[in-house]
Amino acid sequence: MRLASQTFFFIISWLALVGVPMTGLMYPYFFCVASPGAWAACPIGLLEYSFTILPLGVVVLLYIISFLGIMTLLFGRGFCGWACPIGFLNEIIFHIRRYFRPVIEPIGRALEKTPIPSFFKGYSINPRLYKYIILVLIPVTSYASGKMIFTDIDPIGGITATIPTLLQGGYRPDRLFAVKMFLVFVWFVMGLLVVRSWCKYLCPLGAAFAPMNKVSLLSLSYDENKCINCNLCIKACPMDVNIFNDTRSTECILCGRCVAVCPTAALKMKFAGKTILVPDRSSRKAE
Repeated sequence: MRLASQTFFFIISWLALVGVPMTGLMYPYFFCVASPGAWAACPIGLLEYSFTILPLGVVVLLYIISFLGIMTLLFGRGFCGWACPIGFLNEIIFHIRRYFRPVIEPIGRALEKTPIPSFFKGYSINPRLYKYIILVLIPVTSYASGKMIFTDIDPIGGITATIPTLLQGGYRPDRLFAVKMFLVFVWFVMGLLVVRSWCKYLCPLGAAFAPMNKVSLLSLSYDENKCINCNLCIKACPMDVNIFNDTRSTECILCGRCVAVCPTAALKMKFAGKTILVPDRSSRKAE
């Protein structure tokens, strides 16, 4: 069911390719508005734009906040797990990583041998905080410079807009083209090394959605009385969330994989208190 949903939203993202024009609506996920296939706006692109045209941008900001506020109040980070084309591509790349061992292994060895600069020794930032730092820097840099700086180097824009437009012959590389393509390569390698790496560490939209997991109508339910501590849910989670500690983790993308593998139905996905997803019968053991 989740694969069908991801495929559907991936196709929806490219509606302009079949003649559906820009609608004035906004995607509830990351997809560059400059893509030749885009039919709606990217929330991050609109966020940047709103801060370059302040005070007029307040109207755009209200649109972003109200739309995403409603969407995330209903579904939390569920769009990340069920709809986002970038998360979908991330999962595909990770699952075909065995075909890229000649690329992965040398990079892995190089990273192991790379010494940590003395400046950074003694300092550590949880890599999952990077996406929040990026989210804060986007409006700050946009307002200070009057330009959409993140868009100029965003690897997701490179994947969904720059490369397709380049293949169509309609893009002229600018001075930051090489930087963006390098970051696309980094995104690809990260996707090979870590499942959902973009979602875990760098996605500013995921950072914006994350707090709403605490109050969203879509949520996970855990019954410890049914749990047999098999840890299948933890192994299945692409975001490395420990569901025992927090059923409303801000890192959870509500993809339902943990629910699907639970052998005792200790985990369920609910919407407004009503169960909408239970474990696959094929994976369940006798209770």
